[in-house]
Amino acid sequence: MARGFLLLFFVTVCFSCAFCRVDSRETTPYGIWTGGNITPRNKEYVRGRFIWRKWRELEPQKGIWTWDIVDERINQAVEAGKYVGFVVYAGPDSPDWIYDNGVPKVTTPDKINVRGGSHKARFPYYPYYLDPDYRKYWFNEIRIVADWIDSLPETKREKVLFVQTAEGTTDDEGPYKGVPYDEKYRFCDEHGNGVAWVELKKEAWKIYHEKYSSMNPPIQLMVNPGNMLQYESILDTISPCAWKKSGSPGHIYQFNGEKSYINARKNTIWNRCSNGEYRRFRSEFDEMDNGWFKENSVRNMYWLCAYNLFYGLDILFIVGNAVSDPRFRESYDFFNKYAGQKDPSEAVGAFTAMKDVLDAADTLRFPESKYGEATDMNKARFEAIAKEYEKFGAHNGDIDHAVGGPMNNRRSKSSNDVGFDLVPGNYELFLNQIDANATSQGWWNVGPDDQPYGRFARSFDVKNNKNKMYFVLDKNFFAKKHDKTVEVRVVYLDEGNGKWALEYVGEDGSLKIARIITNKNSGRWKEMKVEIADAAFRANGPKGSDLVLSNESMEDTKFHMIELTRKNCN
Repeated sequence: MARGFLLLFFVTVCFSCAFCRVDSRETTPYGIWTGGNITPRNKEYVRGRFIWRKWRELEPQKGIWTWDIVDERINQAVEAGKYVGFVVYAGPDSPDWIYDNGVPKVTTPDKINVRGGSHKARFPYYPYYLDPDYRKYWFNEIRIVADWIDSLPETKREKVLFVQTAEGTTDDEGPYKGVPYDEKYRFCDEHGNGVAWVELKKEAWKIYHEKYSSMNPPIQLMVNPGNMLQYESILDTISPCAWKKSGSPGHIYQFNGEKSYINARKNTIWNRCSNGEYRRFRSEFDEMDNGWFKENSVRNMYWLCAYNLFYGLDILFIVGNAVSDPRFRESYDFFNKYAGQKDPSEAVGAFTAMKDVLDAADTLRFPESKYGEATDMNKARFEAIAKEYEKFGAHNGDIDHAVGGPMNNRRSKSSNDVGFDLVPGNYELFLNQIDANATSQGWWNVGPDDQPYGRFARSFDVKNNKNKMYFVLDKNFFAKKHDKTVEVRVVYLDEGNGKWALEYVGEDGSLKIARIITNKNSGRWKEMKVEIADAAFRANGPKGSDLVLSNESMEDTKFHMIELTRKNCN
C-alpha cells in the first residue's frame, strides 16, 4: 500500500449523510490512539495502537529474540482494522546480559518526577551509553528490529504507520534521570546537552533512517527533536521529513511558555516538507490523576483536544483506561474529525473555540505599573490580573503552580486562568475571529459542569457596544472545492431571554440572516445548526468577515464555538 494513500485517506472519508465529515466507523491514521487493546468500548473512535516494548523483553539472552509479545499486540490492532506505531526502549530498559558482557552500570540519586514518585525506583541503573560494547549491542538491536518489521506479512506490514526512535530514558531527550554518582559518566545533562551524547544520537538516527527509508514501502520515522528543539537542525539533515514527538501539548493546555513553544514549531507543523507531505506530530496524555484535570475532567479533556487541534497535533495517545471512558466520547470525536488536516483546501470543516487569554507576560494589556513586574514567578501579578477578571469567572485555583514552567503547571491541584507567555485568543482552525477582544467579552468557567464547553467562552457586551462578532474563513478553504454549501453550527449558552442572529455575507457584501435564535433560559449549552448555500466566502463583509454573530436584544449571550462543515468532501 502506498504511504501517500495513508496520508490522504483521512481527509477523503465521508458519511453517507448530507454533510462531509469523518466516519467514526472507519479507521484513519490520525486522531485518538491507545496503548492497550482495541475493545468494543473504544473501537469506533480509536485510530491506532502505540506499541512499546523493552529491549530486555525482546532479547532476554544475547542473540535469542522473542517476538510473541509484540506480534500479539500487532495482530490485535490489525484485526480491528487499526494502525500501529512501534518503539523499543533501550537505555535503562536494556537487557542485563549487556552488563555481563562488559557494559558499565550507571546509578543516579533519586529524583522526584512530576507525579511525586521516584525515578530511581523505575530505573535502578543505566548503561554507560558511550561504552563501545553498548553502542555495538544497541545498534544491532535497532537493525534486528527493523528487519523483523520489514519481514511482517503484508496485511500487518501495511498497518505499521511509524516507528519511533528511543535513545535515552524511554523516548525522552536525555540519557539519565538525575546526575550520575560517578563523575566519569557525566557526559551530558538531563536535557540531552552534551557533544558526545549528540554524536551518539546522530549515529543511531542514521541507522534508523537507513533501515526504514530503504524499505518498500518505507516506514516513517518519529523522533524527539528535544524540548528546546536542540536537535532539530541535526535531525532535519539526517532524516529531513521525520515525524516528531511533541511533549507538552499532549499533557496540558494553556501552559506557561506556550506561545514561545508554538512559535518555534509552527512552520514545521503547518508547512509541507521537502517530499511534499506534512510532517506528523504525536504526544501523549497521562494526567488523569493530576488535580487540575480531575477538577472537571469532561471540560479539561475537551479543551485539551481543542488546543491540540489548534497546535496541529496529529496523534493524541491516551494512556490508560481514559481512552474507553464514555464521558470523553464527544472530545475524541471532535479531535478525530480534524486531526491530521493541515491543508484548508482539503479540510472537512473549520472552527473557532472562543476564549480570552490572561497572559501575565502581556505588558500592554497588563501594565507593570498597575499589576507588578512581568515575570513568570510573580504570584502577586498573577493574582492581580485574576482579581480584575473575577467577575467574568476567572480565578487561580492553585497559585503556587500557576507560576513557573510547564512541569510545575502540570502539578497544579486546580485550574489557573492566568499564565505567562500564552497563545493569545481563540483555539481556531481555518476560521478566525476578527478583533476578538475589541468586539466581545471573555468568560471563564461558565455553564453546567457536566457539559464540556464552558471552560472558556465569549459574549456580547451591550454596555460597551460590543454587539457583533466577526469571523473570516481561511482564504484557501475553497481553493480546490467549488461547492460552497456548508452547515454552520453555533454552540451557545441558553441563559436569559436574549435574541441573536447568525448572519453571512453574500456576493454583494451585504449581510443575510441565516437564523435568529431567542434564548429560553434553560441554563444549558445548546447548539444551532443551519445550512447555507449562497454565502460568498470571499472576506467581503464588514471588517473583512464571512460570518457574523449579531446581538438582536439588550442581553449578552455567551458562545463557545462557531463551526463550519462542508456539505460535500469532493
